[in-house]
Amino acid sequence: AQHSLLRAILTTAISKMKQTKVNKLLLPDGTLNTIFISTVACAYHCLEKSGSLQDIPFTQHGGTICAVLIALTLAKYFGAYVFDEVRTASNRPHKHLYTRIKGVWYDFAQFEHPGGPVALNLIKGRDGTALFMSHHLITNLNMEKILAKYKVPDDVAKGIKTLDPTDDGAHYEWEGYHNDAFVKEANALVRTHLEVIAKKKNISLYEAAKASPERLRFLGVLLSIFLVTLPSYLNGETWALFACPFMVWVWGVNYWHDALHFSFVSDWRINAFSPYLIPIFSSPWMWYHEHVIGQLLAR
Repeated sequence: AQHSLLRAILTTAISKMKQTKVNKLLLPDGTLNTIFISTVACAYHCLEKSGSLQDIPFTQHGGTICAVLIALTLAKYFGAYVFDEVRTASNRPHKHLYTRIKGVWYDFAQFEHPGGPVALNLIKGRDGTALFMSHHLITNLNMEKILAKYKVPDDVAKGIKTLDPTDDGAHYEWEGYHNDAFVKEANALVRTHLEVIAKKKNISLYEAAKASPERLRFLGVLLSIFLVTLPSYLNGETWALFACPFMVWVWGVNYWHDALHFSFVSDWRINAFSPYLIPIFSSPWMWYHEHVIGQLLAR
């Protein structure tokens, strides 16, 4: 039965990949897609050749592959229902996605946010001024022009309320913000630093603000060390009881925090889903509310 189930999943996955462009899969483009497709192809080849789950080289238990592929299939077709924060204009869109920025109401239900849908969904029904201002400090885009496309008519705006009546946007004084001496100096320093990186690597300013290839390789080394300690940890070896948790913590804190602030890598999918790999620090959804939203309102 397990053999038949796995064969059906693999056949369906391959069929779907033939009908769908790779970049439309829920998985991030690039490395993870390559791993997924290679795994499916390898498993299918082994089954066709030997008909035995035990001959699949990368696992001793066919059930592991079943579980992974079922999870990927569910994520692909039902991810937007499980992870409500990833709903987009083209994937289970909201009827309305109202937020208020600097006292003006906008409806972003049909807006494909370049930084991904998570940030937009976090400000749904809230005053999103603080989140908006803190995440668009060095952009070259005309933000006012973009916002104007999604402005809610005044007669409709009169009937919109925030989820929390006390969320009135009065936590900060935004008038003259961009002309403040400290803000101008801080922005200039950050922009200068990133422009040097962007010019040196011939990348955009946005990409320069994300993890560099060197940092990603460093994270790969940390992950490898953690994986080396994992078998000994599962076998109950004393040294690994300390080394393994320590290494997963060191690896996690070096990407987890940045990913939940939408700044780990350029692909929003990796930022959104990678924290769920090791939700040992906090539930990512809870972190969004207590840290990303909560800290801005508490400052």
